[in-house]
Amino acid sequence: TTLSAGEELIPGDILVKAYKHVVMFLYYANEAHTQIVLIEQGGDEFGINTVSVNTRSLSYYLNDGYIPRRYTGWRYYDYAKEDGLSTAGK
Repeated sequence: TTLSAGEELIPGDILVKAYKHVVMFLYYANEAHTQIVLIEQGGDEFGINTVSVNTRSLSYYLNDGYIPRRYTGWRYYDYAKEDGLSTAGK
């Protein structure tokens, strides 16, 4: 499912640039939800792949043509909430 512009990302959502690249959202890095922590796979040389975790501006991806998407069968379960440790929604 394509997310609306104002919809909040949840862990596991992806940002897709058609036929080029996909990054996976992990969490927001600031309270304003303008910086995101994401995981991506890359590698410029044949046979060499890297996986990295980066903090970047959400607007960088949106302005570069990435589309936020969510797997429709996905259900986010907040394990930390069950342990009383969740900060989601705060």
